[in-house]
Amino acid sequence: MHKSLHILIVVAVGWSSLVISFAQADQWTPQQIASADLARNLAGWSDVEKDVVLHTNLVRMYPSVYLEIEAKPWDQPPRYSPLDKSTSYYQGLLRELRSRPSIAPLQPSEELKASASCFAAAQGQTSQTGHDRSGTGCPELNTGENCDYGMDTGKDIVMHLLVDEDVPSRGHRKNILDPSYISLGVGHASHQRYGKVTVQEFSHRE
Repeated sequence: MHKSLHILIVVAVGWSSLVISFAQADQWTPQQIASADLARNLAGWSDVEKDVVLHTNLVRMYPSVYLEIEAKPWDQPPRYSPLDKSTSYYQGLLRELRSRPSIAPLQPSEELKASASCFAAAQGQTSQTGHDRSGTGCPELNTGENCDYGMDTGKDIVMHLLVDEDVPSRGHRKNILDPSYISLGVGHASHQRYGKVTVQEFSHRE
């Protein structure tokens, strides 16, 4: 229920009856959440996939706020070694979010979602990693793609990709923050080697 967003949500009757209690100033407003949470009511998207859309859009639309609420407090899940926050990858992310302008949210795409889910499932079954779709039977409809392994919450997935540790090009971060992309599909599946795999597919078209 969005515990990672530092909000308390009480559901009365579905998502239309949310009561959100804010006790501190360093929390997302209902308006900010609503503007970014564009996949929440879509059928066929898992909660994790919806949360990936939410966090991707929050960091695009409110980079300096995301810096304070999500990026600075974030650490890797307990089963991983603690994040080294002195690295150029993490410190570079903080600098970038501090100075970036707001950009438009990504619209959820059913076509991209189907493609991402196909590829995530195929990789999960074979333990493969990377972007090679040979032999998977999955269409390649995207103009940009991120693959994440091991993380199993929307916030952890997006933060892991934003930090982009040991990826000199920062390609995953660049995809998430690319203002030319307008649509997004997400696939999240079990992975025989890493436990979970998440695929983000980005496109310049709706």
